[in-house]
Amino acid sequence: MQATGTALSRFAKQVSNVFIPPTWSVLMFWSVSIKLGHSLWQILVWGSIGTFFTAVLPILYVGWLEKRGKVTHKHIPLRSQRNGPYLLSLLLWLFTFLLLYITKAPDFLLAAVLASIGNTLFIFIVNLFWKISAHMLGTAGPLIILSFAFGWWAAPLYIFLLLIGWSRILLKAHTPAQAVWGGISGLVLTYVQMAFYLK
Repeated sequence: MQATGTALSRFAKQVSNVFIPPTWSVLMFWSVSIKLGHSLWQILVWGSIGTFFTAVLPILYVGWLEKRGKVTHKHIPLRSQRNGPYLLSLLLWLFTFLLLYITKAPDFLLAAVLASIGNTLFIFIVNLFWKISAHMLGTAGPLIILSFAFGWWAAPLYIFLLLIGWSRILLKAHTPAQAVWGGISGLVLTYVQMAFYLK
């Protein structure tokens, strides 16, 4: 039984380490860019902008904070230590929108970024009072965006939302309520925003 528990914990850690919000951000940017780009240049520009500013820079920043002892772990378990990274992410998403607008990205991609800005602002505000799962919100949001872009073809990806929620709860990184509300918030907020921006 102990060996089984250890194996499950290892698997849960791998899930939590791999399927972080930046992973889904990268998937979303490249998938949508490939679908909507009219040239290889557009695909590369939009995908690279999204990857660098919403994935690479946030990961490097958190790594720098961890190295300097400003956060206790790369997943930032303490709510009080999350405000700075959330604020930086918000600024980076805003800058991403500006760059995509300048490079004439399609309205769909701009709407996706605006929805992500709204989600980031939401979790920043909520975090002032309560910790919800950034893993779950950061997965649910891109999944909804991918559903708008690809329809039912994106449906199988939702299994990852359950898997990530399970991993965060098993690792005691979040309570069930924190994980569930992170997921629900991401799904509902993103759907409402995308429907509004694309109407």
